[in-house]
Amino acid sequence: MTLLPGCRICVAPKFHLDADWLTRISVGTGVEELEGKFFPRGPWRPPTSDELALLVAPSEPTPTSRGLPMLDARPVASPTHTHPPDNSLCLFQLPEHLRDAWWDLFDAAAEADEPVKGFDEFAEKVAEFLTFKQLNTSGTQMEVLVSAANERSIRVDPATGQLSGLGSTIAPWVVWPAREQGSVPRLSAVVNLGDEATGVVILNLTLSGLATELARCAPADPPPTTVGQLVARFLSTCPDYPLVRVRLGSGEGCWLPTEGLILDGDATGKEEPNVLLLISEEESALTR
Repeated sequence: MTLLPGCRICVAPKFHLDADWLTRISVGTGVEELEGKFFPRGPWRPPTSDELALLVAPSEPTPTSRGLPMLDARPVASPTHTHPPDNSLCLFQLPEHLRDAWWDLFDAAAEADEPVKGFDEFAEKVAEFLTFKQLNTSGTQMEVLVSAANERSIRVDPATGQLSGLGSTIAPWVVWPAREQGSVPRLSAVVNLGDEATGVVILNLTLSGLATELARCAPADPPPTTVGQLVARFLSTCPDYPLVRVRLGSGEGCWLPTEGLILDGDATGKEEPNVLLLISEEESALTR
């Protein structure tokens, strides 16, 4: 299968990151199913130019002035992205002092051999920073998820303790098709708090895109009634749909589309534990 138009990747407004898309984004070959769980399947490769055009949000550079420098000296702004954060996967970065604040808390807890103290204050500072940058953090909760280096998934089945693989950023029990039902558990953002780069793996179609493609590929099947059913049916029906891996450097994060999509973390190739800050509405849809 080939990539379809869907969620696009961009740098969040008011942030300045060196995107270098060809080294930041890689494309896989689909999924493999293991005991009812789905995991990304490699090998991973750089995107083609056509794939890159589908995956990366276009930008509109601010026109530069052609006047005389001393008479018309106006600063040149960075490119303005045309896709708003609610419809894209938007990259951002926490300032170094906030990441240092987390590790100060962690080191103090490790030295005293006790739980981390002061996390609520740390979370408030992160929320204040993101709000200042106009990323909406109202009603959010934060938690830190630590997983072993080189694991192919950051999701764990609470019943078995085994890796559970790819899943939706919206809680699997939520009714599908979506209805007006107020706030639901939804993962809003993932931030890499570690020193090493890490990866997040996504399927670039939002949940409505999954439903549309599933109806085309398997029109005779009964429609799914929950988000979990929608995700499982798509992955089992379209196992060759290519996944996309996005590299997050130290302190970098990604803000996720509100509609939801399929996501997992990828710590393969790392030497140190994977340390992620999860920002969610309600409880985390990733870990529950």
